[in-house]
Amino acid sequence: MEKLVFGLHVNSNINIEIIKKSLLFELIREEPTELFYMTEAGGYIFIANYGSVVFVDVDQNKQTLILRSIHNLLEIKSTSDFESEKYTIEIDSKKQRRVLFNKIILTSYEVDKIYTIMFSIAQSIALGYYSSQSEHLLEETRVYTTQLETKGKVDLKGRQLIQYIGKALNLKNQIARNLYIFDTPQLMWEEQSLDQLHTALTRELDITLRYRYIQENLGIVQENLELFKDLSQHSHSAQLEWIIIILILIEVVDLFVTKLIH
Repeated sequence: MEKLVFGLHVNSNINIEIIKKSLLFELIREEPTELFYMTEAGGYIFIANYGSVVFVDVDQNKQTLILRSIHNLLEIKSTSDFESEKYTIEIDSKKQRRVLFNKIILTSYEVDKIYTIMFSIAQSIALGYYSSQSEHLLEETRVYTTQLETKGKVDLKGRQLIQYIGKALNLKNQIARNLYIFDTPQLMWEEQSLDQLHTALTRELDITLRYRYIQENLGIVQENLELFKDLSQHSHSAQLEWIIIILILIEVVDLFVTKLIH
C-alpha cells in the first residue's frame, strides 16, 4: 500500500488562529505553531506557522480547495511558483523501515509516524524556501562585486543600498524567528521509534547541512553589504570634501576679484 505526500511553502508566515477557526476537519494535534488535521476520508493535513502545508493521502482536488481557502483567509498570492516537495509512503509489514530518496518505507500506518514524516517534510520545505531566497541574495551580491571588479565602483547607493540591506536583514530575521522549526517535538523524544524515524528523515533531507548552507550564504552577503556600505560612505565623504574645496575656491576667487575692483 502506498500513500502520496505533497507539501509546499505558501507564505513566510501563516496565522494559525485564523486557520484553526476556519478549517472544519478533525483537529487531532494542536500546538501554538502548528495544526495537524485528519480529513473525513482518512487523509492528513499539517500546517506550520512558518509557512509550510503538507498533505498525506489527500486527493489533488481537495488540496486545491484547501490551499485556495488558505490563500483567501490569509490574503496571500498563488503558490504555483513556491517551493514544493513530493514523496511516497510505502506501507509493508514485511520490509524494514527505511528512508529513501522521495520514498519512506513503514512497517505500519500509524498516526504518530505520519505526523513525524509531515513535520520533517514541513521543515525541509521551509529550508528549501529560505535556501532559494539566500541564493537569490547571493547572486545579486555577485552582480555588484563584478561591477566592483570591472568598473572600480558599485552601482548601489543611497536608498537602493538601504533597501538591499533591509532585504538581507529581513531574511535573516525570518530565519531567526523560525529557528524553532529545528526543535524536535516532545512526542518524538518520548518514543524511540519516532525519534529514530525523525533522525533518519533529518539525515536524508539534509536538514542540518542545508541550514548551515543558508547561514553561510547570508554571512557572505552580510560581509559584502558591509563593504558596499563603507564604499558608499567613503564616496559620500569624498563628494563632501570636493564640495567644501570648491566653496573655498569660490570664496577665494570672490575675495581676489573684490580686491582687484577696489
